Amino acid sequence: MFSQLSCLILQAGYHVITTASKHNHDYLTSLGASKNFDYHDSDVVEQIKKEGKIQVIYDAISENGSIEKCMQVLQPHGGKMVAVLPVNATVPDNVKVYQCFGGSVHKTSVALGKWLFNDFLKEALIQETIVTAPPVKVAKGGLRGVPDALAMQKKGVSATKIIIHPCEDGCT
Repeated sequence: MFSQLSCLILQAGYHVITTASKHNHDYLTSLGASKNFDYHDSDVVEQIKKEGKIQVIYDAISENGSIEKCMQVLQPHGGKMVAVLPVNATVPDNVKVYQCFGGSVHKTSVALGKWLFNDFLKEALIQETIVTAPPVKVAKGGLRGVPDALAMQKKGVSATKIIIHPCEDGCT
């Protein structure tokens, strides 16, 4: 989802900075990120603050301390944060938090979900204003490939989607 989101942000005239493992920085730059930070760095919050006033943060992880780090970046001047999971952290008065996840869009606004996924994204992909990324790894064997797909996931993948073709061996 980040690849599509970054395209929309760039089209709206904003610049994108990211936090990710170093091995993903070139990939994120190829999607339009102007600056990348390694979230493993102990001083990542201070590094980001040096970029100036960050007004909006989209937290695609929303766990393992990422929410708290977002709050530290926004707290001095205020701003907005969008999280994909519920926020159970202390939120400063000058920070507004929103929770947004694709599944919740479909539940609360069927019309919006239909437009976004059936109309807008379809047309954006045809016109190539949205890129189809990240790359995929295919687990072979149809449904029998699920254990291999889970093993790949357990080993750890980054900036990659693992897919299976459930009817690869035929569907009845």
